[in-house]
Amino acid sequence: MEYPFSITVPELFAGNIIPLSQQFPHDFNNYVTGYIDGLPVEVYGLWHDYKSGSFKQAIRFKDLLLIGLGEYFYAYDISKKELKVVSVLQFYFSKIYVFDERFLVCDACNIYCYNKDCQLIWRADNLGIDGVIINQFTNGILIGEGENDPPGGWITFKIDFQTGKIL
Repeated sequence: MEYPFSITVPELFAGNIIPLSQQFPHDFNNYVTGYIDGLPVEVYGLWHDYKSGSFKQAIRFKDLLLIGLGEYFYAYDISKKELKVVSVLQFYFSKIYVFDERFLVCDACNIYCYNKDCQLIWRADNLGIDGVIINQFTNGILIGEGENDPPGGWITFKIDFQTGKIL
């Protein structure tokens, strides 16, 4: 199933919107829609302050829908119909990565590592000031880059995947 973003509810959707944003639970300006065979089957409502970053992503990991938008990260258990995580990131959302039984959420400066039960395992701070990306996962080591001198001042880092310790 794909989960694209939109600023309106799809015309063919006749169900109830699942609210994820708690700060404005009925005033949505972004929607993530799950489609099967081109038809919308579920719509998630989000509120986004457009001053808080432009990156967004929605991916499926096991029974979880993981969404990053603005300064927020959401983990919604689709099978239990339960919001597991609403996290206000320290800075704007950047990207979600999935490795093994964990998922990583990056903001402009940090990496947050969660297990499949949505428990925060570790957090690696101050890896950049305007972007953090992960390029490789090998032998239990995350290799990535943090932009420390924009534009283009990327510095490589290595992190122990089990502990979050910077190597």
